[in-house]
Amino acid sequence: MPAASRKDAHPDRPALKEKLDGFRDDLLRKQLLGGVAALLPSQACAVHAASAPSVHLLLDLMDQFEADYQAAKKQRCALDFQDLEQRCLRLLRSSEGGPSEIALLYQEQFDYVLVDEYQDVNHAQDAILALVSRRADATRSRNLFMVGDVKQSIYAFRQAAPEIFLEKYFGFPAVSNSDGSTARINLSRNFRSRPEILQTVNRLFEAMMTKASAGLDYDADAALVAGGDFSPEGAGHVELHVLEKSGEVANQEIGDPGNADLPIGNEDSLADARVAEREAFLVGRKILEMSGTFAFKDVVVLLRSMQGWADAFVSIFHRLGIPAFTDYGTGLLAAQEVRDILHFLTLLDNPLQDVSLAAVLRSPLEGWTETELLQVRQGEPTRFFHEAFRAAAETNPKAAEFINRIEQWRTRARRQSLADLLSDIYAETDYPTLVLGLSDGERRRANLLRLQEIAGRFDHFSRRGLVRFLRFVDQLREQEGDYGAASPFFEGMDAVRVMTVHKSKGLEFPVVFLPGMGKG
Repeated sequence: MPAASRKDAHPDRPALKEKLDGFRDDLLRKQLLGGVAALLPSQACAVHAASAPSVHLLLDLMDQFEADYQAAKKQRCALDFQDLEQRCLRLLRSSEGGPSEIALLYQEQFDYVLVDEYQDVNHAQDAILALVSRRADATRSRNLFMVGDVKQSIYAFRQAAPEIFLEKYFGFPAVSNSDGSTARINLSRNFRSRPEILQTVNRLFEAMMTKASAGLDYDADAALVAGGDFSPEGAGHVELHVLEKSGEVANQEIGDPGNADLPIGNEDSLADARVAEREAFLVGRKILEMSGTFAFKDVVVLLRSMQGWADAFVSIFHRLGIPAFTDYGTGLLAAQEVRDILHFLTLLDNPLQDVSLAAVLRSPLEGWTETELLQVRQGEPTRFFHEAFRAAAETNPKAAEFINRIEQWRTRARRQSLADLLSDIYAETDYPTLVLGLSDGERRRANLLRLQEIAGRFDHFSRRGLVRFLRFVDQLREQEGDYGAASPFFEGMDAVRVMTVHKSKGLEFPVVFLPGMGKG
């Protein structure tokens, strides 16, 4: 359903929203000060009694779902990841709870067991690692080496248990006091970031990270120490820019009010888009101020989430004359050039599809004008469009030639792999070259090549073919899924990059912007 417009909103909505925000902020403050009890014990008992039938129904549904899910996996001879963990644990653990004969064989086989990101293991994985590694005894030392950082624990939603890592962190003595069986080595030296950045990070975490809030005090052992050699010293610095978030943000129009790159949805998404625009302009102005000091390729904008922000930043940068690109766009399947090719493939599967027929004719693939399509429609106004088009082909050589070509392509589609079919379509229509002449041509061409790459992978599935590929695409759209749009970036390109913080892992940039820090 479309979002209600601002003019249709309830007249008391702003006041109600302000009151609700106040309740939320007050509740958050109380939780931070030690928690809040919403109900008296007698009230809680009454609520539990009233909800008991619904809770029992939910539990019954969960039991039924689990039974059906297990039956479906058994029928397909399939295992999910949790099954693999649990079956592995059963093989490695004896009935008494110690290592099985299989686990002992692995203990003899492995000289060392090295595990990274240990803060994100769950209890089953911790048990598996303990069973395949040796315990220290009179003749051998322990051979399990674990690396982790509780500050980077982000997989609690997948049952990761950072408390496992913290238990070892606090339980193992520092290496200087170790008896040789267990030891903790604090890896505090950072070789990637300038001292000025590390000082800022340390000050923030010292204030926010405590054992009560995060299971660990940010003390001298946890603080980051500069280990890299950066010259000249003191050249780097950290700036904090604060933009006031007034109630008028949602109404503000910055730059071109007809910016189609920004997401238009409900009031909150519209306000969020305007905030993205404001921050993009601020970042853009700072980039232009530094343009004589740094190349554009030295600059990166890191976002927590790309949705609703990445396209806004790239659009604003382009309007400011700053070359920029992002690996994220509206999505591969939503890109117009990809939609044109998918409509073409749909016609090869079923030439009676009116929407796909009109889309292909109107696209750069065929280049029919709106006037020509209207003439076809007026020739047979009461019939389906594909019927009207075939009728027009009796007197229109252009239409007849198109129908003939489609029939030839349909024959080839039945005999070729999907990737080969797309390769021939691209070669004979020269569509990838044609889209280079359009706006953002490099990305459009990259999108077409990415579609061909996906089709090539689909050819290796057990259930392949054009019909199944189109069905797969339709299902992906129905589930609001998509492939990320392709990136036209090439090494040495002088342009600002916009990406997620997660995707920047392992990369280094002289200038880094972190917008969107005010998002909840």
